[in-house]
Amino acid sequence: MQEIFKYLESGDYKFAFFAVIFIIIVNLRNILTFIDERKKRKLNIILEALNSANISGVLEKHLREEVEVEYFRLAHGVKLEKNKIEKLLSLKAFLKGRLPFHLILGARKYINNNEFSYGHANVNIGVFSIIGALFNLFTSIILVMMIYVLIDTDTSKNIPLISVAIIQVIFALYQFYQFLAALLLKVALKSAAS
Repeated sequence: MQEIFKYLESGDYKFAFFAVIFIIIVNLRNILTFIDERKKRKLNIILEALNSANISGVLEKHLREEVEVEYFRLAHGVKLEKNKIEKLLSLKAFLKGRLPFHLILGARKYINNNEFSYGHANVNIGVFSIIGALFNLFTSIILVMMIYVLIDTDTSKNIPLISVAIIQVIFALYQFYQFLAALLLKVALKSAAS
C-alpha cells in the first residue's frame, strides 16, 4: 500500500491505478465472499425469527413472504416485491420457454404492473424508450472509440476520464440490454398469443 502512495505522490497515477485494479482482482474472491455473506445475513435473521415461538400469525406470514423475496434475490440478484415475483414467474410459465427468465427480468421496468394477468402483460416501449436506447448505443460506441484513443495516447492524466467513460459505457449498455429484453419480450408475447 505504501508503494501505491509513493507512486501517487510522485505523480505516476497510471501505475497506482493499475496497482489498485490488480489488488481488487487478486482479492476478488474474498470480496465476493464477503458480499455474499452480507446478503445471506438478512435471510438467516428472518429464518431464525420464524423458528421463534414468539412470532404471531400476521408477522409469521410477513416473514415467510420476506424469506421468498430473499431467496429470489439470492438466486437472481434482483430484489422485487412478492407480487412482482409471482407475476414474472407466471409470465415465464405462459411463455413456455420462448424467452429465458433473465431476459424477462431484464425487461421488468417496461412491464406495466397494473395491466398484468396470466397470458397478458402490457410491455410499454414508448418513443422516448426507443430514442434513449439508440442514444445509449450511439454514446457507447463513441465512448469506446474515445477510450481507445485515450489509452493509445499513454498519458496518466487520462486515467480518471477513462474510468468514468468505462463506467458510462457499462451503464449505457445495461440500459440498452433492458430495452432489447423488453423488445424480445413483446415479440415473444405476441407469438405466444397467436
